[in-house]
Amino acid sequence: MKKEVLMLSGGLDSAAAWWALGKPPWLFVTKANRKEVESKELRAVLSMMAYCQEFAERGRIVDCDFSPFRSQNHSVFPREFLLACIAVAEGFNTIYFIWHTNDSDPERREQVVKDITRLLRENYLDQSLTVLMPFKDFSREELVRKALEAGCPKEFLLVTWSCQSGGDLHCGYCDNCVERWIALRNNGIDATYQFMNNPEDGLLQRGIRDLRTHPEFLTEYRKVKNIPEGEIILI
Repeated sequence: MKKEVLMLSGGLDSAAAWWALGKPPWLFVTKANRKEVESKELRAVLSMMAYCQEFAERGRIVDCDFSPFRSQNHSVFPREFLLACIAVAEGFNTIYFIWHTNDSDPERREQVVKDITRLLRENYLDQSLTVLMPFKDFSREELVRKALEAGCPKEFLLVTWSCQSGGDLHCGYCDNCVERWIALRNNGIDATYQFMNNPEDGLLQRGIRDLRTHPEFLTEYRKVKNIPEGEIILI
């Protein structure tokens, strides 16, 4: 019997995915002795629970001490494998991680997900255990659009946290902030009030290397600067 669960992050992506996937059960794993950014993610999850009763009833928050699995500030095991083990311990056999085409982290690669599935099956002797990336072919913008089409209120998305730094507001300059701004703006959601600095300025200050490695940045840069597709960008 399929027992699915969404591994929640407190960010825009997993909030959108919860709606797009049809509101499955979810788990949010928070670290003991968490950093400020992780506390922001936890507060975002609590805000999502306060906003939507159905969301609150469908999931739970699990506190976990990851320190035994780290050595000199580096993970001994991929964090995703540890999260998958927690999901299995909670009784789930189909585990959703929300990664998309904007992700560049090597742990997000499809082969790693296949390896985690193999390790779970070998160690738990259960062939039903599966890790999936249901939105691996979607951009963040497309994922947000799919959530909105499924009936997700924009307010639910706006209480999420994306910034890589601390502070009361999103910084507006880091990659996550610029990606958040692009995904929301291109879906008709004005979130400029959430940023300490204008994300458009954060985009325009990107060098050509950043634009080349972030296709969504390049597309938006052309829109903002009114540069036709195919024309050389000079920075």
